[in-house]
Amino acid sequence: EFVQTFYVEADLPNLVFAATVADTVIFDGSITNRSDGALRADRTLTKGTVYSVVSRRVDVTADMLRSQGDIGERFAPFADRSEVVPFLSVPASTSDRTVELADQLRVAGSTYDTILSYQRWIGRNTRYDLDAPIPDGDAVDDFLFVSRLGFCEQIASSLVVMLRTQGIPARLATGYVPGERDRISGVFSVEARDAHAWV
Repeated sequence: EFVQTFYVEADLPNLVFAATVADTVIFDGSITNRSDGALRADRTLTKGTVYSVVSRRVDVTADMLRSQGDIGERFAPFADRSEVVPFLSVPASTSDRTVELADQLRVAGSTYDTILSYQRWIGRNTRYDLDAPIPDGDAVDDFLFVSRLGFCEQIASSLVVMLRTQGIPARLATGYVPGERDRISGVFSVEARDAHAWV
């Protein structure tokens, strides 16, 4: 079990943060679990709101992820379904060289190894920079081939676009890293500087 307690310091929408898979939410109100897995409260979360979530952690291994095979091939028959289309579409500005790079780095038969291949290429060929320039054109093309500078948004956006060009449903999610843990109380302090983006 994984227990998280959230202390809301500024008014927020009704999105309830939780690690996957939430078993219990201790909250003064009603919670709805949407079909996409998002937890929503019956009201906005105002400053001073405190809630706790008990979640189950799944022990995910590289072997387990490899055993999933090629997700793009598995989703191909459903690519035109309305619930899948948003996670496969790429911006009209996506460059041919972005698609070519994604094709070149793809590992046949393994989405997991394809993702590792993309990560290795980005790690070797780009640099993390919070002051990355704002591009004039396509942000993914600029990050991968022009400035080669970016932070979590550019990195995650590039991975999402590359995966989608391979028929692999992907989305960009934003949130927060754990922040700093108070050794005495065991509570994590999560601040704006802990904001992050993931694929």
